[in-house]
Amino acid sequence: MRARALPHAAEVEIMPKFSVISVYSNVKDFRFTFLSTLKKQSIKDVQILEGNIKEKQYKSAAQAFNELLEQAEGDYVIIVPPLVKLYDEFCLEDIEKFCGDPAEFGVSGVVGVVTENGTRKVISNSAYGERTTAFGTMSDDVCEVDVVDPTLLVLSRTLIDKGIRFRDLGPTWSLYAEDISLQSKKAGLRVLYNPAQVIHLKPEKVTASYVNALKSLRDLEGGLGGSFSTALGKFGLSDNELLLRKLICIPETLFSIVMGFMEKVR
Repeated sequence: MRARALPHAAEVEIMPKFSVISVYSNVKDFRFTFLSTLKKQSIKDVQILEGNIKEKQYKSAAQAFNELLEQAEGDYVIIVPPLVKLYDEFCLEDIEKFCGDPAEFGVSGVVGVVTENGTRKVISNSAYGERTTAFGTMSDDVCEVDVVDPTLLVLSRTLIDKGIRFRDLGPTWSLYAEDISLQSKKAGLRVLYNPAQVIHLKPEKVTASYVNALKSLRDLEGGLGGSFSTALGKFGLSDNELLLRKLICIPETLFSIVMGFMEKVR
């Protein structure tokens, strides 16, 4: 555990073990889903950093998380969507145990993606939706992966102290976990699958914004070899392939906009 000397040598301010960052547009989602399970954890040494998208006028995940990261003091910094439930009261203990020494990894996540013999594999003990559908292949073994997804992301103090931050992928809330995973590997820090269990009530989907973020990530990474695998699929990254993906998303995106408008006028 890290300590910071105060002006009087005899006084020492103990830093929190965990910092938890969550950004939301609906405070009820945060308080009654994620925060309610966080308060039940056996580990109480937690710094909570929350951000309201509407109040702060955040335009992207990178903007919001980078701002809050500057306030994070923990050895382990968890970034989690508001509609995620920690499985039981020992979840933070499990996360710490599976992460190990903060000096030994850069990024850890409860949903990992790895390519084996050309085949994409999603590894997770966590689940999504009200019916708790499995994300992928279950495993209790920590292992290195290519990237993790945003379901629950842990950044080590080592990575943060190296000055690594989320890159600008445009006005989007997608692919920030995959972005920081790639940066961690470039810095020589391991990206780990974490077998701790959570339930994501509203997991990410492929939308037009997601496809735009893929294009931005492709351009930042010099092409990514022409394809990129995430928990949502394997994506071709040519302009034509990305355009087709976006066109497929348009009906669902329009439906979401209409439903959002209807909710406002009720």
